[in-house]
Amino acid sequence: MDKVESRLQEYEQRLKEQSAILGVLGKDYICLVLVNGAIKNARIMKFADRHCPDHSDLQGKSAPFDEICQTLIKAMISQESRATIMEEIDMDKIMQLLSEKEEHSFTYEMDFGGQQHTCQLKFMRMGDEHFIMGFRMIDDLVAAERDRQAMLESAKAAAEQAYIAAEHANQAKTTFLNSMSHDIRTPMNAILGVTALASNHVDQPELVTDYLKKIMTSSNHLLSLINDVLDMSRIESGKIKIEERECSLSVVIHDLRNMLQSDIHDKRLELFIDTVDVMDESIICDRLRLNQILLNILSNAIKFTNPGGSVSLRVIEKETSPEGYADFDFIIRDNGIGMSEEFASHIFEPSTREERSAVSSIPGTGLGMAITKNLVDMMNGRISVSSELGKGSTFTVSFRFLKGSHELKKRGLKDFEGFRALVADDSTDA
Repeated sequence: MDKVESRLQEYEQRLKEQSAILGVLGKDYICLVLVNGAIKNARIMKFADRHCPDHSDLQGKSAPFDEICQTLIKAMISQESRATIMEEIDMDKIMQLLSEKEEHSFTYEMDFGGQQHTCQLKFMRMGDEHFIMGFRMIDDLVAAERDRQAMLESAKAAAEQAYIAAEHANQAKTTFLNSMSHDIRTPMNAILGVTALASNHVDQPELVTDYLKKIMTSSNHLLSLINDVLDMSRIESGKIKIEERECSLSVVIHDLRNMLQSDIHDKRLELFIDTVDVMDESIICDRLRLNQILLNILSNAIKFTNPGGSVSLRVIEKETSPEGYADFDFIIRDNGIGMSEEFASHIFEPSTREERSAVSSIPGTGLGMAITKNLVDMMNGRISVSSELGKGSTFTVSFRFLKGSHELKKRGLKDFEGFRALVADDSTDA
C-alpha cells in the first residue's frame, strides 16, 4: 500500500511539474501536446481555437500519437507542407533525437486568417518517456533575427570601412611624416650650414649679414612648417575656438597687404586689392582666423606664381544678406602654374601635394589648404577652387557676417578741397 501511495504521489508531483511547464510554455505556443513515448499516446493540453475555429473541439483530446498528429497537421499545416512534416513526425525518430539532445525543431509556412506566418514545430524532452510537441508562430523571432543579421551586416560593413579608413589614414600619416622629415631637414640643414659659414667669416660683416638673412629665411620657413602641424593638430583635437568680435574689414585687408608686401617684392609680382564693392566695413567675426584664411590662400598664390606674374584679392559685398548681416565673397586669383582638375578636387585633404616637377621643388607640408578649409567650415563659410594648368587658380571664400555697430565716416582732406586729381595706372583692375 505504501508503494502504491508513493507512486501515486510521485505521479501527482510529475503532473504538477508538467502542468507548470505547460503553463509557462502556453504563453508562446498555439498548441501544446504532451506525448507519452512509452505507450505512443498523446494529449492536447492547449489548443488556441482563435487561429483554427473549425477545430475548437481539439482542446483536451487524448488519442494515439499518430492520430493526434494527423488531426493537428490538417488543422495547423498548409497542404504543401504536410508531406514534409509527416516525414519529420515519426515517433521513433523523435525519441532517438531527444535521447541525444534536449529539444528538436523545424519551421514551416502557414496561412492563418488570410495572412502568411512563419511557424515552428518544436519537440522538448520531459524525462525518459515523455516529451512535449508545440506549435507556435515565430514571425517576431524571424523579424528580430533578420534585424539582428542586418545590424551585424551593417556593423561589419562599418567596421570594414573604418578599417579601410584607418589604413588610408595610417598610409597618409606615413607619407606625411616622410614628407615632413624631408621638409624640416631642408631648412635645418640650411640653418646649420649657413651658421657654420657665418662663424668662419666673422671678420667680413657684409658676408655675415647675407648669411644672417639666409638663416632668417630658413628659420621663418621652418617656423611655418611647425605652425601648420600644430594648427592641424589643434583642429583635429577640437581645441581651436572661434572668437567673434567687432573689427574693420579695411584694417584686415591693410594688415594683409603689409604682411605680403615683402614676399611680393622679392618675387617681383604685382598685387592688386579691390574692395570697391564693400559698403559695410564694420563686421563681427574672428579677425585672427579670417586673416589666417586669406593669408594662407594668398601665400600659396604667391608661392606658385612665377616672377613677373600677378596676384589679386577682390572683396565683393553681395545683396543677398538678411537684415543685420553682410554677405562677402573673397576672390583670390593668380596667373601662376595652376593645378590639374584631379588634384583640385583633393586640395583640401590633409597632407595632399601634387606630384609633378613644377611643384616638388616648392617647399610645403600640404596642410595649408586643409587648415584653411577647416577654419572656413568652423566660421560657417564656403570655399571653392577653380584652376587650369599653366594659367593659374582662383579661390572663392564666402562668409556671412553680422554687421558691426560702428558706421563708416568718410573724411575729406581739407588741404586738397577744391582741387581736381587725375590718377593713372597701367592695371586694368586698378
